[in-house]
Amino acid sequence: MLDAATKLLSARGYAGTTMVGIGREAGVSHGLVTYHFGNKKDCIKTVLEDVRKSTIQINGQLTEGLRGLAALDKQCESYIRGASRRNSSAKAVFVAIVESVSATPELADLTALNDDVARSTIDRVLREAIEDGEISASVDVETQSVLIMGVLRGVVQQRWVKRAQVDLDKVIPQALAMVRASLFT
Repeated sequence: MLDAATKLLSARGYAGTTMVGIGREAGVSHGLVTYHFGNKKDCIKTVLEDVRKSTIQINGQLTEGLRGLAALDKQCESYIRGASRRNSSAKAVFVAIVESVSATPELADLTALNDDVARSTIDRVLREAIEDGEISASVDVETQSVLIMGVLRGVVQQRWVKRAQVDLDKVIPQALAMVRASLFT
């Protein structure tokens, strides 16, 4: 049911996702979906929590044994490549973010949690880079995290809109260079 909800949120948005549709997609009754999740908002909350937990787990695996700027590079490249595949989890988060600032403001609190987690992983590796002497202690970690997430999400969004025009093999090294350059200004 969770996979069905994720798939529908990514394809139809919050308004187009219904408990009946989730049940149909999952091959169960909408009553079972309602019993399991309660209501649509709680269902979408569960979707976003699941994506958040998966992201934390995957990020931990990808950066295992890495610290500081090496971990940051791996996080950035992984984010762009992973989200660019248009998997339903990544797209569901993007859809929820967009809808939280437009048609469905009640999603704002839910998407803010995912955003906090995304930025906190960047915060952590930037603090490691400071501890390891890779970057100056004067770097404003919180501001840099916001800017880095902006770069990553912007690249992914452009890749989704203009797939043929966004060559990730060219864009990713430049994005990484841009991120690193911002840490030394």
